[in-house]
Amino acid sequence: MSSDSAVTVGGRKTFNSVNKIIELKPSEDSEPHRIVFLISGSANFISSGQSWSHIIWRFEKECLGNEKTIPESVEDYANKFTDFIQKSKLHNGHKLNDEALAFGIGKGICQYIKTVSPFVDVDANGDNFLPGGPTDEQLIDFNEIKTQSLVSLVESLYEMMPDELKDTESWNRHLLRIANNVHEQVSEEIEGFEKITISNNFVNAVLNELMVDKMSPFKKHFWESGVKQLKSTVCIMGYGSKDFYPTLVRLDIAPELTDKPKQFITKTQTFTISPDNTESTGKNGEDGYSSSRQSFILPFAQRVQMQTLINGVNHEFRMEVLMKMYSKMEELPEKLANILFNLPGFGEKTTTKALMAIAPQILEELKPIAADSFHEEVILRRSKMRSSVASLPLKEMNEFSQLLVEIESKIKYYTEETRSVGGDVDVAQITLESGFEWIKRK
Repeated sequence: MSSDSAVTVGGRKTFNSVNKIIELKPSEDSEPHRIVFLISGSANFISSGQSWSHIIWRFEKECLGNEKTIPESVEDYANKFTDFIQKSKLHNGHKLNDEALAFGIGKGICQYIKTVSPFVDVDANGDNFLPGGPTDEQLIDFNEIKTQSLVSLVESLYEMMPDELKDTESWNRHLLRIANNVHEQVSEEIEGFEKITISNNFVNAVLNELMVDKMSPFKKHFWESGVKQLKSTVCIMGYGSKDFYPTLVRLDIAPELTDKPKQFITKTQTFTISPDNTESTGKNGEDGYSSSRQSFILPFAQRVQMQTLINGVNHEFRMEVLMKMYSKMEELPEKLANILFNLPGFGEKTTTKALMAIAPQILEELKPIAADSFHEEVILRRSKMRSSVASLPLKEMNEFSQLLVEIESKIKYYTEETRSVGGDVDVAQITLESGFEWIKRK
């Protein structure tokens, strides 16, 4: 396993001294654990403000340290850890939690306003930013909104929001505190926002939207662009007392805005090497992965970028190219008809009838050919990578994992203003016979 040492604070400032590989050390007189934690995303547990290294230390002392035997499987470790972080005694920072949520929501609102505001040179599609629809009338309204002043922009957006989102009579102090913090943050970043008469009402309506409609386009763009900075990924890897093959359980932990303070969502995925001859995976890897291969590469952070290195092409780029190809294919019948009309012996009615009959069938055959051509090249490259990795000795696996992190670090260095990957690369290994061992540590 390998990890960089960078952490980004506030979306701008980067520090290169964070430990993201955390060994689970046993208490005195306890059986040693063959478990390691890997951290990415937010360096702190959002519901308490404590660092993940401190949370993991407390987990061993307060939970595992009181048990006579260690958990039988990595999944048992993960379940105990999830239960542990949900205990209320860990959540001793109402203020910290609310401030962090407000930071994420405020960032999202600022990004939204800057995207649709006429004061920045960024375009946006109306259907991506409207609540509950949008209708054709709303799309027309949105095009008008983009040409308005900041005051008119916020007032128009607020007017378009459903009335039920504007009701705050049932709000408790927790929500009022978050709304106030969000308003202060947006006011600091967007000049003139605090002078808008209904700016507080607009922020309140946004918070209601985030709580009421889980599939809301507002939620997607307000929430995801800001609160994603508060998400943490905690991977628990190694062996339980009865495991003979390594397992990694990935926990994606994200704050949730509700009328109750300090709520969060945990999504779990399990990846394991299995002695069975079959391989299984959930849809798009959502449920984890099981493989009979001796070893395989599993990025626990920067997964899209790492998959691009492994596959040789970015997934989003591949889909964009295919969609453009499909769009151009749909234009072929009309273009072909125009060419044929100008040739002797081709009548307009006969040519049009023939093309209408055969063009759809030809297009349906061409589309999978285009998709398969991309897919085959990706599979070929991935298969070569997999077959090579499956036979690598442990030493070379450590070197290869370090190389992947270093490559990603250089890409971030040269292409991004905020270098979210960087600093020294730590390398470690965990085996059934020897447990956890550092190979390279800053």
